[in-house]
Amino acid sequence: MKDMKLRPLEVAEAVVAALMALLVMTLFRACAKTEEGMYMNCHNAQMIVFCIALIITMMAVAKMVINKDAIRPAMTCISIALSLVAVITPGILVKLCMMNNMRCHMVMRPFSVVLGLISAVIAVIDFIGLRRNK
Repeated sequence: MKDMKLRPLEVAEAVVAALMALLVMTLFRACAKTEEGMYMNCHNAQMIVFCIALIITMMAVAKMVINKDAIRPAMTCISIALSLVAVITPGILVKLCMMNNMRCHMVMRPFSVVLGLISAVIAVIDFIGLRRNK
């Protein structure tokens, strides 16, 4: 742990993923409960994006702690894949509300796409840097 050095891309990846997890549950959340107290399907997309963002955050923090050069590129590849899954979850893997003017279409989906792509780009740049250092 005392040999841990902060790598800016891994810190950025952790921050972006943590923001995605926090904000998809608060400011950029999916549609609220129906009048009957039921959640619509878009709530499932929100929860999946939240879980993916938490996993990416934990992996980015783990990459900061792990000093094994053989493991960190593999973890980065997993982060890239998970980021792309976060991008396609709302609307493709999990159907959203039928009306395009609903909160899930207007707020949550664009937010998930943008932060998922930012996370993926950061992870790709980190992967390229890890491969060059090897």
